[in-house]
Amino acid sequence: MTDQTQRLPDFLIIGAMKAGTTTLHEDLDRHPDIVTSSWKEPGYFVGPDFGGPERLPLLAARRRDYLALFSHVRADQVAGESSTHYTKMHKLPNAAPHIHATLGDKVKLIYVMRDPVARAISHYGHIFQHGECGIPTLSEALEAEPSIVDVSRYSMQLAPYRELFPAENILCLKFENMAKDRDGYVRRVVEFVGADPDKLPTLAQIEARNTADSRRSWSPWARRLRAWPVFQTHIEPRIPYSALRVLRGLVTHTPTPVELGAPREEIEARIRARLSPEDFAEWENAG
Repeated sequence: MTDQTQRLPDFLIIGAMKAGTTTLHEDLDRHPDIVTSSWKEPGYFVGPDFGGPERLPLLAARRRDYLALFSHVRADQVAGESSTHYTKMHKLPNAAPHIHATLGDKVKLIYVMRDPVARAISHYGHIFQHGECGIPTLSEALEAEPSIVDVSRYSMQLAPYRELFPAENILCLKFENMAKDRDGYVRRVVEFVGADPDKLPTLAQIEARNTADSRRSWSPWARRLRAWPVFQTHIEPRIPYSALRVLRGLVTHTPTPVELGAPREEIEARIRARLSPEDFAEWENAG
Protein backbone atom coordinates (compact mmCIF):
# COMPACT_ATOMS: atom_id res chain seq x y z
CA MET A 1 0.00 0.00 0.00
CA THR A 2 1.10 3.56 -0.63
CA ASP A 3 1.67 6.11 2.13
CA GLN A 4 -1.33 8.02 3.43
CA THR A 5 -0.55 11.26 1.58
CA GLN A 6 -0.59 9.45 -1.76
CA ARG A 7 -3.09 6.69 -1.02
CA LEU A 8 -4.38 4.94 -4.13
CA PRO A 9 -6.95 2.16 -4.44
CA ASP A 10 -6.20 -1.50 -3.81
CA PHE A 11 -9.06 -2.67 -6.02
CA LEU A 12 -11.23 -1.40 -8.86
CA ILE A 13 -14.71 -2.40 -9.98
CA ILE A 14 -14.24 -1.84 -13.72
CA GLY A 15 -17.74 -2.61 -14.96
CA ALA A 16 -19.91 -3.42 -16.60
CA MET A 17 -22.34 -0.54 -16.80
CA LYS A 18 -25.88 -1.58 -15.75
CA ALA A 19 -24.68 -4.79 -14.09
CA GLY A 20 -25.17 -4.01 -10.40
CA THR A 21 -21.89 -2.21 -9.75
CA THR A 22 -23.55 0.48 -7.63
CA THR A 23 -25.05 -2.08 -5.27
CA LEU A 24 -21.74 -3.93 -4.99
CA HIS A 25 -19.86 -0.65 -4.41
CA GLU A 26 -22.18 0.24 -1.53
CA ASP A 27 -22.27 -3.27 -0.06
CA LEU A 28 -18.47 -3.40 0.13
CA ASP A 29 -18.38 -0.03 1.87
CA ARG A 30 -20.38 -1.50 4.75
CA HIS A 31 -17.42 -3.69 5.68
CA PRO A 32 -15.41 -2.05 8.51
CA ASP A 33 -12.07 -2.75 6.80
CA ILE A 34 -13.10 -1.68 3.28
CA VAL A 35 -13.55 1.90 2.08
CA THR A 36 -15.04 2.57 -1.33
CA SER A 37 -14.78 6.06 -2.79
CA SER A 38 -17.54 8.42 -1.64
CA TRP A 39 -18.18 9.15 -5.31
CA LYS A 40 -18.80 6.23 -7.62
CA GLU A 41 -17.60 6.63 -11.21
CA PRO A 42 -14.57 8.90 -10.65
CA GLY A 43 -13.18 7.67 -13.98
CA TYR A 44 -9.71 9.02 -13.30
CA PHE A 45 -7.81 6.60 -15.54
CA VAL A 46 -9.67 7.71 -18.67
CA GLY A 47 -9.54 11.41 -17.81
CA PRO A 48 -7.46 14.33 -19.09
CA ASP A 49 -4.46 13.46 -16.89
CA PHE A 50 -4.08 10.45 -19.20
CA GLY A 51 -4.95 12.20 -22.44
CA GLY A 52 -8.67 11.47 -22.18
CA PRO A 53 -11.34 13.81 -23.53
CA GLU A 54 -11.93 16.98 -21.50
CA ARG A 55 -15.66 16.80 -22.26
CA LEU A 56 -16.10 13.46 -20.48
CA PRO A 57 -18.16 14.14 -17.30
CA LEU A 58 -15.89 12.56 -14.68
CA LEU A 59 -16.16 13.05 -10.93
CA ALA A 60 -12.40 12.91 -10.26
CA ALA A 61 -10.67 13.80 -13.50
CA ARG A 62 -7.48 15.19 -11.92
CA ARG A 63 -5.00 13.51 -9.60
CA ARG A 64 -5.61 15.84 -6.66
CA ASP A 65 -9.34 15.09 -6.77
CA TYR A 66 -8.68 11.37 -7.10
CA LEU A 67 -6.29 11.27 -4.16
CA ALA A 68 -8.84 13.17 -2.07
CA LEU A 69 -11.23 10.23 -2.43
CA PHE A 70 -8.85 8.04 -0.41
CA SER A 71 -7.15 10.56 1.88
CA HIS A 72 -9.18 9.41 4.90
CA VAL A 73 -8.47 5.68 4.47
CA ARG A 74 -6.52 4.12 7.33
CA ALA A 75 -3.37 2.11 6.67
CA ASP A 76 -5.10 -1.09 7.86
CA GLN A 77 -8.07 -0.65 5.52
CA VAL A 78 -8.56 -1.72 1.91
CA ALA A 79 -9.56 1.03 -0.54
CA GLY A 80 -11.39 0.77 -3.83
CA GLU A 81 -13.43 2.60 -6.43
CA SER A 82 -15.89 1.76 -9.19
CA SER A 83 -15.79 3.26 -12.69
CA THR A 84 -17.62 1.56 -15.53
CA HIS A 85 -15.81 3.84 -18.01
CA TYR A 86 -12.86 1.45 -17.56
CA THR A 87 -14.65 -1.16 -19.69
CA LYS A 88 -15.71 1.04 -22.57
CA MET A 89 -12.73 0.07 -24.71
CA HIS A 90 -14.59 0.90 -27.92
CA LYS A 91 -14.47 4.58 -26.90
CA LEU A 92 -11.75 4.73 -24.23
CA PRO A 93 -9.19 2.10 -25.27
CA ASN A 94 -6.34 2.96 -22.90
CA ALA A 95 -7.87 2.45 -19.46
CA ALA A 96 -6.09 -0.86 -18.81
CA PRO A 97 -2.53 0.36 -19.57
CA HIS A 98 -3.11 3.55 -17.55
CA ILE A 99 -4.30 1.53 -14.56
CA HIS A 100 -1.36 -0.83 -14.91
CA ALA A 101 1.17 2.01 -15.16
CA THR A 102 -0.22 3.76 -12.07
CA LEU A 103 -1.30 0.93 -9.77
CA GLY A 104 0.88 -1.96 -10.96
CA ASP A 105 -0.26 -5.50 -11.65
CA LYS A 106 -1.11 -6.30 -8.02
CA VAL A 107 -4.28 -4.20 -8.00
CA LYS A 108 -7.42 -6.35 -7.79
CA LEU A 109 -9.93 -5.96 -10.64
CA ILE A 110 -13.61 -6.89 -10.42
CA TYR A 111 -15.75 -7.18 -13.55
CA VAL A 112 -19.48 -7.85 -13.25
CA MET A 113 -21.33 -9.15 -16.30
CA ARG A 114 -25.07 -9.32 -16.93
CA ASP A 115 -27.01 -11.12 -19.65
CA PRO A 116 -25.55 -9.18 -22.61
CA VAL A 117 -28.93 -8.54 -24.24
CA ALA A 118 -30.68 -7.46 -21.04
CA ARG A 119 -27.74 -5.23 -20.16
CA ALA A 120 -27.91 -3.44 -23.53
CA ILE A 121 -31.62 -2.74 -23.12
CA SER A 122 -31.02 -1.37 -19.63
CA HIS A 123 -28.12 0.71 -20.99
CA TYR A 124 -30.44 2.53 -23.37
CA GLY A 125 -32.93 3.16 -20.59
CA HIS A 126 -30.19 4.70 -18.46
CA ILE A 127 -28.80 7.08 -21.07
CA PHE A 128 -32.27 8.09 -22.25
CA GLN A 129 -33.59 8.75 -18.75
CA HIS A 130 -30.48 10.74 -17.80
CA GLY A 131 -30.70 12.98 -20.84
CA GLU A 132 -27.56 11.54 -22.45
CA CYS A 133 -29.46 10.26 -25.49
CA GLY A 134 -32.38 12.05 -27.10
CA ILE A 135 -33.36 9.24 -29.47
CA PRO A 136 -36.94 8.35 -28.51
CA THR A 137 -36.89 4.57 -29.10
CA LEU A 138 -34.41 1.78 -28.52
CA SER A 139 -34.98 0.52 -32.06
CA GLU A 140 -33.64 3.79 -33.49
CA ALA A 141 -30.90 4.13 -30.87
CA LEU A 142 -29.41 0.74 -31.77
CA GLU A 143 -28.53 2.14 -35.18
CA ALA A 144 -27.23 5.51 -33.99
CA GLU A 145 -25.48 4.53 -30.73
CA PRO A 146 -23.32 1.40 -31.19
CA SER A 147 -22.00 1.85 -27.64
CA ILE A 148 -25.30 0.46 -26.33
CA VAL A 149 -24.25 -2.98 -27.55
CA ASP A 150 -20.46 -2.51 -27.45
CA VAL A 151 -20.42 -2.42 -23.65
CA SER A 152 -21.87 -5.96 -23.74
CA ARG A 153 -18.96 -7.19 -25.86
CA TYR A 154 -17.38 -8.68 -22.78
CA SER A 155 -14.63 -10.60 -24.52
CA MET A 156 -13.33 -7.43 -26.16
CA GLN A 157 -13.63 -5.39 -22.97
CA LEU A 158 -11.67 -7.92 -20.91
CA ALA A 159 -8.88 -8.61 -23.41
CA PRO A 160 -6.58 -5.66 -22.51
CA TYR A 161 -6.80 -6.49 -18.80
CA ARG A 162 -5.97 -10.13 -19.36
CA GLU A 163 -2.89 -9.10 -21.32
CA LEU A 164 -1.56 -6.91 -18.48
CA PHE A 165 -2.76 -8.41 -15.20
CA PRO A 166 -2.36 -11.90 -13.73
CA ALA A 167 -5.48 -14.05 -13.92
CA GLU A 168 -5.65 -14.41 -10.14
CA ASN A 169 -6.12 -10.64 -9.81
CA ILE A 170 -9.19 -10.48 -12.06
CA LEU A 171 -12.52 -11.59 -10.60
CA CYS A 172 -15.36 -12.04 -13.11
CA LEU A 173 -18.84 -12.15 -11.61
CA LYS A 174 -22.34 -12.79 -12.94
CA PHE A 175 -24.89 -10.12 -12.01
CA GLU A 176 -27.70 -12.67 -11.85
CA ASN A 177 -25.93 -14.53 -9.03
CA MET A 178 -26.31 -11.50 -6.77
CA ALA A 179 -30.08 -11.95 -6.76
CA LYS A 180 -29.72 -15.64 -5.89
CA ASP A 181 -27.31 -15.22 -2.96
CA ARG A 182 -26.36 -11.63 -2.26
CA ASP A 183 -24.54 -12.40 0.98
CA GLY A 184 -22.40 -15.08 -0.63
CA TYR A 185 -21.78 -12.92 -3.67
CA VAL A 186 -20.43 -10.01 -1.62
CA ARG A 187 -18.48 -12.26 0.75
CA ARG A 188 -16.63 -13.66 -2.25
CA VAL A 189 -15.59 -10.15 -3.31
CA VAL A 190 -14.58 -9.22 0.25
CA GLU A 191 -12.28 -12.23 0.41
CA PHE A 192 -10.89 -11.45 -3.06
CA VAL A 193 -9.84 -7.91 -2.07
CA GLY A 194 -8.12 -9.17 1.07
CA ALA A 195 -10.58 -8.41 3.88
CA ASP A 196 -12.19 -10.75 6.41
CA PRO A 197 -15.61 -11.89 5.07
CA ASP A 198 -16.77 -12.76 8.59
CA LYS A 199 -16.79 -9.04 9.45
CA LEU A 200 -19.31 -8.28 6.71
CA PRO A 201 -22.72 -7.16 8.06
CA THR A 202 -25.76 -9.21 7.05
CA LEU A 203 -27.13 -7.86 3.79
CA ALA A 204 -30.47 -9.66 3.59
CA GLN A 205 -32.47 -6.62 4.71
CA ILE A 206 -30.51 -4.04 2.73
CA GLU A 207 -32.40 -2.64 -0.24
CA ALA A 208 -30.40 -1.91 -3.39
CA ARG A 209 -30.61 1.81 -4.13
CA ASN A 210 -30.09 1.50 -7.85
CA THR A 211 -32.96 -0.77 -8.95
CA ALA A 212 -35.11 -0.05 -11.98
CA ASP A 213 -38.18 0.33 -9.77
CA SER A 214 -36.72 2.98 -7.43
CA ARG A 215 -34.22 4.79 -9.66
CA ARG A 216 -34.71 8.51 -10.15
CA SER A 217 -32.67 10.75 -12.42
CA TRP A 218 -30.66 13.76 -11.29
CA SER A 219 -31.58 17.02 -13.01
CA PRO A 220 -28.82 18.55 -15.20
CA TRP A 221 -27.96 21.31 -12.70
CA ALA A 222 -27.81 18.79 -9.85
CA ARG A 223 -25.39 16.61 -11.86
CA ARG A 224 -23.14 19.65 -12.40
CA LEU A 225 -23.22 20.40 -8.67
CA ARG A 226 -22.30 16.81 -7.82
CA ALA A 227 -19.34 16.97 -10.23
CA TRP A 228 -17.95 20.13 -8.58
CA PRO A 229 -14.79 19.08 -6.66
CA VAL A 230 -15.49 21.52 -3.79
CA PHE A 231 -18.92 19.94 -3.27
CA GLN A 232 -17.46 16.42 -3.47
CA THR A 233 -14.58 17.04 -1.07
CA HIS A 234 -15.83 19.61 1.44
CA ILE A 235 -19.62 19.73 1.39
CA GLU A 236 -21.19 16.35 0.71
CA PRO A 237 -19.08 14.38 3.24
CA ARG A 238 -20.51 16.63 5.97
CA ILE A 239 -24.16 16.02 5.00
CA PRO A 240 -25.80 13.16 6.94
CA TYR A 241 -26.98 10.34 4.71
CA SER A 242 -30.59 10.81 5.85
CA ALA A 243 -30.42 14.44 4.71
CA LEU A 244 -28.92 13.38 1.38
CA ARG A 245 -31.91 11.10 0.78
CA VAL A 246 -34.25 14.07 1.33
CA LEU A 247 -32.12 16.26 -0.95
CA ARG A 248 -32.16 13.61 -3.66
CA GLY A 249 -35.95 13.58 -3.57
CA LEU A 250 -36.01 17.33 -4.15
CA VAL A 251 -33.57 17.51 -7.06
CA THR A 252 -34.42 14.35 -8.99
CA HIS A 253 -37.30 13.47 -11.24
CA THR A 254 -39.12 10.28 -12.17
CA PRO A 255 -37.70 8.97 -15.46
CA THR A 256 -39.75 8.95 -18.64
CA PRO A 257 -40.79 5.39 -19.59
CA VAL A 258 -38.59 3.82 -22.26
CA GLU A 259 -40.09 3.00 -25.66
CA LEU A 260 -38.71 0.00 -27.56
CA GLY A 261 -40.05 1.08 -30.96
CA ALA A 262 -40.29 -2.53 -32.19
CA PRO A 263 -41.38 -5.92 -30.82
CA ARG A 264 -39.12 -7.00 -27.97
CA GLU A 265 -38.23 -10.25 -29.74
CA GLU A 266 -36.97 -8.27 -32.74
CA ILE A 267 -34.95 -5.91 -30.52
CA GLU A 268 -33.34 -8.82 -28.69
CA ALA A 269 -32.49 -10.60 -31.94
CA ARG A 270 -30.82 -7.47 -33.34
CA ILE A 271 -28.70 -7.08 -30.21
CA ARG A 272 -27.79 -10.77 -30.15
CA ALA A 273 -26.66 -10.63 -33.78
CA ARG A 274 -24.03 -8.01 -32.89
CA LEU A 275 -22.50 -10.08 -30.12
CA SER A 276 -20.11 -13.02 -30.42
CA PRO A 277 -20.39 -16.47 -28.85
CA GLU A 278 -17.37 -15.49 -26.75
CA ASP A 279 -19.33 -12.60 -25.22
CA PHE A 280 -22.07 -14.95 -24.06
CA ALA A 281 -19.49 -17.49 -22.86
CA GLU A 282 -17.75 -14.87 -20.70
CA TRP A 283 -21.06 -14.08 -19.00
CA GLU A 284 -22.16 -17.69 -18.64
CA ASN A 285 -18.81 -18.78 -17.15
CA ALA A 286 -18.56 -15.92 -14.65
CA GLY A 287 -18.88 -16.73 -10.97
